[in-house]
Amino acid sequence: MALGTSIAALALSSHWMLNSGSTSRSGLERLGSELEPLATGLRESLYGTVIEHGLAGVLLTSALLTVPLVWSVNRWKLPFGSLFILFTVPVLFMCIPGQSAYMAPAGIVTGLAADLLYGFLGASHRNNWKKHVLAALVPLLLTGAFLVLEHLRDGLGWPPALWSGAMVLSALQGIVLSHLVAMNKEDSA
Repeated sequence: MALGTSIAALALSSHWMLNSGSTSRSGLERLGSELEPLATGLRESLYGTVIEHGLAGVLLTSALLTVPLVWSVNRWKLPFGSLFILFTVPVLFMCIPGQSAYMAPAGIVTGLAADLLYGFLGASHRNNWKKHVLAALVPLLLTGAFLVLEHLRDGLGWPPALWSGAMVLSALQGIVLSHLVAMNKEDSA
């Protein structure tokens, strides 16, 4: 499963939050200098498009990494380390094509935290609410780790309402994906 997710991550690498550069301060400043000669309305419209692309990248990345998580937790009792591999390997593949190797710790920290949360919560295919809590916290941690690393490297170009909203949306997306996978299992049983 980690290999399949990694291949998808490598194939669509230009769309991931790890490679877009649309959250960094320097990326947004570079955009501003390139758009300087344009009319104000067009400049603001393009700036909004870059912000939307960055938010879409955050949600796409967290969805790609959350679906295997909730599917695995919904099906099996996982040994310690499996979620670490499930998060670390695809994030490393996401970091290969771009110049975003500095983002690898986001996958490592999230994978380790996912394993620890899984063990602490005792989430399994039998405990519904624990699965949903895990599915909300792990994408929240991934997005938070990514934004912290981006801030430490280049400065975060997003206002607080946008980065906090991205974290909340990724957590909500995890809950929705968890419910969809749980519904699919109930329908097939």
